[in-house]
Amino acid sequence: MGDGRIYTAYYTNEKWASFKTNMEALYPRAYDDFMSGYGNELSERNMKGKMVPPKMASYSSSSRFIFELSKDIPGFHFECKLPISIPGRYAGQEAEASLDGYIPTKNIYIEAKCHEIYKRGKTEFKEKYRTFYDYLRRKTQGDFNFRVDSHITRGGNEIEYVEFFWKQNRIENLDLKQLLCHMLGIAKKSLTSYHSERPCLLYLVYKPSQKLLNYIQDDSVANQIISIWEKEKDEANMIDFQSLYFNVVHYLNEQEKIGIILSQPEVSGVGNSFDFRFCDQDEYKRYLNP
Repeated sequence: MGDGRIYTAYYTNEKWASFKTNMEALYPRAYDDFMSGYGNELSERNMKGKMVPPKMASYSSSSRFIFELSKDIPGFHFECKLPISIPGRYAGQEAEASLDGYIPTKNIYIEAKCHEIYKRGKTEFKEKYRTFYDYLRRKTQGDFNFRVDSHITRGGNEIEYVEFFWKQNRIENLDLKQLLCHMLGIAKKSLTSYHSERPCLLYLVYKPSQKLLNYIQDDSVANQIISIWEKEKDEANMIDFQSLYFNVVHYLNEQEKIGIILSQPEVSGVGNSFDFRFCDQDEYKRYLNP
């Protein structure tokens, strides 16, 4: 940085400048998507009064991970926002789900994770989601469940956190709150605009190769990384996302009056049309480039 600080977990200035220049020249659509996107991926950022490097310059950047895998896929769009019929931060504003990629012609949505799964903290609870969570719990006969706990900070403020469960198993690693928001966005879009392709949500999680793990001198750390990745996969595969999506669609229709002109068989048809896939980088490439 200009003040002499060095960030060793990031590209050097020269390598970053080359990467950014090449993206703009060779992949202008991707460059425009990231430059105009919500994530502020390509620019230095002001954090508490100090400038820090661009997110995409990080070695563990999820946005660069999905860019490298998807840049040559025809019709691929990076960064996608979908309204979710939940009140936003400000009055009169609607919250949006933020996904990392979207292929409109195939109705495929992608959420990408690289390092995030290794530092998952508690999920803050927002009261505006309670009706939605209660609906899912009731309609799945308790297969989906949640619990809200309060915590008093050192400053004396009260913060509420939420834990999720599937068939009494606590979801410890998977960011289910985010995935539920993604399904709200996809379901709302499906209820308001028919599409010839069945929507698919791809949950892309970088799997460390054995070659990479061999660089870690402490075997316990390498084993912990493998364990966390496997836990993420097991939790994603344990949940019946088709059932959740079906009830997300009916929640939007019954509670938020989305797609109200549709008949109940038509609403159920939308609810039954959905795929969820957990995949690593190799499975992702095979799925999109068969």
